[in-house]
Amino acid sequence: MKRKATPKPKPSQPTEEERLFGTREAAEYLGISISGVKHHLYRTGKLRGEKKGNGLIFRQSSLDTLKPKLGRHPKVATAHA
Repeated sequence: MKRKATPKPKPSQPTEEERLFGTREAAEYLGISISGVKHHLYRTGKLRGEKKGNGLIFRQSSLDTLKPKLGRHPKVATAHA
């Protein structure tokens, strides 16, 4: 009997837990400007995005890979007393 192979998710499909970001959200998450996101996407090639309609989407895993290279930490909301 042949065993059926378990289908693997396609690379273009996010996993259940992976968050997707638009360009503005990605910029906020990374703590850089929108033009900074586009710079790393088009000029340096350090960021990967996917075309979705007329816009771009970014996977959280892709943004997390770029974060250490930026040497910055994302803004964290703090409660003020």
